[in-house]
Amino acid sequence: MKSTQLLFQTPVLLLCVALGRVWASRHELTELNMPGVKPQHEDSYMCTSLPLDQDREHYILEFEPHVTKGTAHHMIVFGCAEPGSYEKAWDCGEMSGAGHSGYTKGSVCAQGSQTQILWAWAKDEPNLSLKLPDGVGFKVGGQSESQYLVVQIHYMMPVTQPD
Repeated sequence: MKSTQLLFQTPVLLLCVALGRVWASRHELTELNMPGVKPQHEDSYMCTSLPLDQDREHYILEFEPHVTKGTAHHMIVFGCAEPGSYEKAWDCGEMSGAGHSGYTKGSVCAQGSQTQILWAWAKDEPNLSLKLPDGVGFKVGGQSESQYLVVQIHYMMPVTQPD
C-alpha cells in the first residue's frame, strides 16, 4: 500500500498537522492511503481524497511518503475546494488517455474548484520527506480554500497486487 506521511495524519502519505495555529503544541499524524487500487495499464494516474474539518483550520507541517519507487513514478498532494470525484479512488489521468481503467474518470479537483499543489514527490528524489521550517505550514480546512486533500499517484506500470 502506498502511503505518505503529512504531519497532519495521512500512509500513502503521512502528514503532521497542527490544529488551529502553525506553532500549536498539539500535532496530529494523518495517514492518507490509496484504497486498494490495481491499475492495469502503463502510465495510470489514480487519485483519492480526504475531507477536512470545515469547522477548524489545520496546518500541514510535514510530509512523509511511504512509496515503492518501482511502482510509483510520482505523487502530488493537492488542496481542493471539491475533489474531482467522491469515489474512494478514481482515474484522474487527464493527459494519460489510458481509457478503460475500470475506475470512474475525473479530474484531480472538481472543475472550477480552487486547486493548490501542496507537495510533490518523484521517484529519484533522494529525500522522501519534507519538514517545513518552524512557524510555517500549509493552511487547510476551516475557512481555507482547501477543504479536501487529494493525492494523485502516477503508476508507471500495471500493479499486480492492490496498492
